[in-house]
Amino acid sequence: MGLIGDTRPLRVANLIEEGRWGGPQKRIALVAGALKSYGVETTVLLPKRDSERFCENLQEAGVTWRALSLHRLGRGWYTLLVYVLTFAFDLFHLWRALKRGQYDLLHVSGGAWQIKGPIAGRLAHVPVIWHLNDTQMPSVLVALFKVLGRLADGFFVAARKVEKYYI
Repeated sequence: MGLIGDTRPLRVANLIEEGRWGGPQKRIALVAGALKSYGVETTVLLPKRDSERFCENLQEAGVTWRALSLHRLGRGWYTLLVYVLTFAFDLFHLWRALKRGQYDLLHVSGGAWQIKGPIAGRLAHVPVIWHLNDTQMPSVLVALFKVLGRLADGFFVAARKVEKYYI
């Protein structure tokens, strides 16, 4: 049983815009695998680029995943330019994936800089939980989070320091 009073599983989309294997990706695979026994069906939405190892780990954990055309924010003018130019397209891909998946919840992983998820979740009418785990963001991103953070229905924070930094 997933939702209270409901016999169907809780359907969660866990979005991360960074596909390279690291701590957040490992956490996503472990938690999604463990939640299956509690009636929670997680589908990880991740970028096509640089996600091979992540996809292998999700496969081993028996977790459903879907690779989307997503561009991550990064350093360097070219990466920033591509991010800005593809932003609307990425939002469309996320919105469409959320609508088609009929998810009960969107868990945005990876930090305050991953702003596409909360916007797409709001547009798709899917409740958003934003997972914050960093405190080394440029001030412009922290300011942007202060505005876009209102799109989230709730937050997970990795530590009290993270909570103080953003909330």
